[in-house]
Amino acid sequence: MKKISSVQKSENLKKEDYNLALNNKLDKLNILDNDIETKLNNQRYQNIGKLFITLNDSLKEKLPFKVNISCLTLEALAKASMSCGENEFALIVLNNITPINFFRLINDISMQRTCASSRKMAQDYLESEKNLKRLNRFYNEYADIFNECQKYHYSTLYLFNLVIDNDRANNTPYTNIFALLHSNDKRKRHIVCNLINELENETRKNYITEDTTFEYYHKFQKINENIEDLFNKIDLNSLYSIDYLYEKV
Repeated sequence: MKKISSVQKSENLKKEDYNLALNNKLDKLNILDNDIETKLNNQRYQNIGKLFITLNDSLKEKLPFKVNISCLTLEALAKASMSCGENEFALIVLNNITPINFFRLINDISMQRTCASSRKMAQDYLESEKNLKRLNRFYNEYADIFNECQKYHYSTLYLFNLVIDNDRANNTPYTNIFALLHSNDKRKRHIVCNLINELENETRKNYITEDTTFEYYHKFQKINENIEDLFNKIDLNSLYSIDYLYEKV
């Protein structure tokens, strides 16, 4: 007997079965939006609802973090599905990124503040097999930083973009910190990556004042000047905030 894939099962859901599945089978996703089921029942987003059901079924346990899904993210998912085709988009996702890392990405897209274009989000992060594979490796490597970000409602996409863009990472006055961005010492690499990601998130907040921005860059510069001395003062197996390390300078 021919085996039916999880994607095919999702395709074959009748509307009434889909609604029933949606109401009962998103139990592992921990989505913050209380209205998500209503949104996914909208015809424009039903393909995404089917994909979510498939991904939910693939998870062995409930996600250990809460998933934000902004209107921008939902629209980016819909545009990616329409651009690639429902079946192809589902296969692109399932073949290139694990379910837990896919929802880390969804959360990060929802929390970022630099791109308000759902079309660009779809192109940059959802339709590209190459970038989905990169993102999968990134989240496997930096799961600790992603978890730290959840405390402060940060996105790790800023860090991801720097990790894959050597030209931008090299064009910085914070040479000591950024020299460690690809360090073979994983502990030091993760400490500086967490600092970089905090700086990117904090200085991109809406309505941030010039004084606050200047203060963050000043503290970051002081840490940059003293980073090796700081490594001798702290436990290298932990992550630290800019404020904490600045006080140690």
